[in-house]
Amino acid sequence: EGSAPVWLHLDLDVLDPRALPAVTYPEPDGLDWHDLAALVEPLARSERLLGLSVADFNADEDPDGRHARHLVEVLSTVLAS
Repeated sequence: EGSAPVWLHLDLDVLDPRALPAVTYPEPDGLDWHDLAALVEPLARSERLLGLSVADFNADEDPDGRHARHLVEVLSTVLAS
């Protein structure tokens, strides 16, 4: 409950490898996309949010780009809310 600006850092290896295998350190029993969106959405709506950084997407593990597209879709939806 502060008033200072904040920056959201999103490390994608919080996601379960079944949801996103294209990370450096996959962790079983992690979040799914719905869980991640539910956690990030209220933070994204905050007037205090200055920006967002996304870490640990491993494009080498996503040769057809489908995981990258899904990530962009989820973030676009969350940030547009």
